Amino acid sequence: MPSGSDPSSPSPSQSPSQSPSPTQSTTTSAGSSSSSLQPMRLVSRSLGVVALVLFALFATIVAGAFVPLQPLAPSWQLRLAAALVNSAAFPLVGLALLQLAGALSPDDNLLKRRQRICSRLAVAAALGFLLLLPLQTVAGLRQSRAVTTNQASRIKGAEVKLAALRQAVATAGSGAELKQKLQSLEGPVLGPAELSQPLPRLRAQLEAVLDQAEQQIAQQRPQAAAPSPWLLLPDLLRNGLACLALAIGFAAMAQRPGQSIPLLKEVQDRWQQWTEHRRVRRLKASQKQQKRPKRLPSRR
Repeated sequence: MPSGSDPSSPSPSQSPSQSPSPTQSTTTSAGSSSSSLQPMRLVSRSLGVVALVLFALFATIVAGAFVPLQPLAPSWQLRLAAALVNSAAFPLVGLALLQLAGALSPDDNLLKRRQRICSRLAVAAALGFLLLLPLQTVAGLRQSRAVTTNQASRIKGAEVKLAALRQAVATAGSGAELKQKLQSLEGPVLGPAELSQPLPRLRAQLEAVLDQAEQQIAQQRPQAAAPSPWLLLPDLLRNGLACLALAIGFAAMAQRPGQSIPLLKEVQDRWQQWTEHRRVRRLKASQKQQKRPKRLPSRR
């Protein structure tokens, strides 16, 4: 055995090509990172598809409320407002899913473009729900007034018809004449059995029928009175709070063109600036009043 051999020196069977090179390690790490990012990209794409489905559901519900198109009718306005408020959770959740998908895949250009477009549309949605509050209030008052007016006119028509029927019963000279007058007024129909009775008895029976109709009209008359505005207050408060909450939610997801912060944060910053400006002005005004010299009373 030769002396002076170094045990730490590589044996002849070991070749230098078996040691990993820096290029191979870099390639291996890049492959592992890309394989770990692939599930994130799939999840983000799936969330984007779910968001589009929610947007489609919202559009379908709102489109159904448009038909038939009667923009000046308060009933149509209330129906559209109810559809917008009741289905607004779909686009709101869709916006949140798009935000989450963009955070999971920040390099996905398709998701970025969708997120940018939807954030611009959310600005209009936030403003629209703010404007929906007075629209619902006015439409609700108009609808209540219209219902009251229709009931009053219907009761008035019934009273006029009842008076004409009473006059026809009182002035008819025979059963045939009474039948003809009742047919012209679309009143009770007299059959052969009723016409065979004596005229006074027939009049008494018809008067009893007309008295029952008059009692029914008297029972419906209180319903035609104009309702108190306080009775509409719970519905107005509920709809107002819902519109305000939805406007805040969409503002949190909205982003104006050229801005890097959400619309809600932008409004909060401006509100803080305005309150701070008012506080500084009040402070300066109080300091001026303190520095102003007091006038001594003049001696006479």
